[in-house]
Amino acid sequence: MQKMKVATIYSPYDVRIEEVEKPEVGPRDFLVKLRSVALCGSDLPYYKGTLLGITYPLPPGEPGHECAGEVVKVAEDLPDELLQIVEQCSGVPVHKIKEIMEGDRVYVEVHNAYAEYAKVPVIGETRHGFAPRIFELPESISFDEGTFLGLLASTIHCIKLAEIKLGDDVAIFGLGPTGLLMTQLARIQGADNIIGVDLMKERLKLGEELGASEVVNASDEDPFEKVRELTHGKGVDVAIEAVGQVSETINQAIKSTKKGGNVVSFGVYSKPIDNFDIHEYYSRQLTLKASLGNTPHELILAEELLISGRVKLKPLITHRLPFHKIGKGLEIFDKKLEGAVKVIIQC
Repeated sequence: MQKMKVATIYSPYDVRIEEVEKPEVGPRDFLVKLRSVALCGSDLPYYKGTLLGITYPLPPGEPGHECAGEVVKVAEDLPDELLQIVEQCSGVPVHKIKEIMEGDRVYVEVHNAYAEYAKVPVIGETRHGFAPRIFELPESISFDEGTFLGLLASTIHCIKLAEIKLGDDVAIFGLGPTGLLMTQLARIQGADNIIGVDLMKERLKLGEELGASEVVNASDEDPFEKVRELTHGKGVDVAIEAVGQVSETINQAIKSTKKGGNVVSFGVYSKPIDNFDIHEYYSRQLTLKASLGNTPHELILAEELLISGRVKLKPLITHRLPFHKIGKGLEIFDKKLEGAVKVIIQC
């Protein structure tokens, strides 16, 4: 059997590169040579050991899932009735799967992508309960940019839930990769005043460059007070929380929203939080929604936005590291070193 390199997390912060056998594939599996793997905020609880119920070592390659590469083996046994089920499970339209050929450039979602190759079953689920995905990338989109496809589709889903209307005031708490995508999408959606909140000067500067009307450094001033000042005391129509893990930012989002406004929680929460301000939420009659995942239509919209260039991705990619330095990449991403926003591992 041929070997491939894979990264395994043996314990919190302990990432090791090792060799394992390349995946065996059947007639309903694609095999993809990965070229770029993006580190995602949802990877960090696995890296840091903060996820409830997690056991180590993790299976090789987990939890990497945002990736792009080239098809080296095509799934063959794909009757239409099976593909209809696949679309319902994975959200990838039937025709998109049928069009994929050997040598095609693809976006892939599996949950063991810290590896040189990925097996993508056409139907099935990962051990986390999510269906694998494969989606052809246009030639105009690089492998690095292609890793954003699912993330962009998920931010589109969030913006749709937010119900931003023409002229709305919008606050986005957290200007990491998702917050910076949402800044651009909120502008496309017609928001008037977009307020970006973060702790990092580099991210605040990027927020301004990508469409934020105002930015607030939460390490220097109270975001709630500043948002109220910038909206003449009324608060924003929509607040989006794109940080996760802690109660502070979701409470700031709630307090910053005007009576009857919308709050959308997008940030990842791997365990329960304390001190959720239910009184503020209740007394101002806010609508609170949680945003997770995306739909087939949103994947298509994400592809169209990438092709059109209306959403800028290159400024978000601050670091590119070779595969053998994935442990260093996770450290940079976790600690936000060197102004890190999106870290790409090139295989």
